[in-house]
Amino acid sequence: MRDSGGVTKAICSRSAGTLYLTTYVSKNRMENQKIIALQNIFSSRLDTLSHLLEVVESHFADDIESLLQRRIAPDMFPFSTQIAFVCNQPRNFVLWCLGQAANNLNPDVASLVEARGHISSTISTIAPQAKQKSTSLVHNPMPSKPG
Repeated sequence: MRDSGGVTKAICSRSAGTLYLTTYVSKNRMENQKIIALQNIFSSRLDTLSHLLEVVESHFADDIESLLQRRIAPDMFPFSTQIAFVCNQPRNFVLWCLGQAANNLNPDVASLVEARGHISSTISTIAPQAKQKSTSLVHNPMPSKPG
């Protein structure tokens, strides 16, 4: 793999049956510019999702809870589960940057209130990270050269 700022190497390891992919970026950090750009993209997408929920609620106010269980296609997850999946990606990115394990939301979203809560908490999780002054959010104590 190649990174625009230098060479990126990926190393796979296995521990307790789990496969880990460790990425070494030059100087072992992801630049703040890139992290902030990703945070802005995630925030924008979550704001759009929140707006779409408002539109859905205004058009389907009488039957909103059953709408959350509908699928666009038979082989897709219900709309409510899609909301949880949309929130998982930015949440887990922030956790990865902080050196923490992924923590997926429960895909069984039962109500519009719960869906809004997932979106809101995900936006809150992303927002504080943009304010950090460090040159990197990746707290990975790995050596610069894999050994």
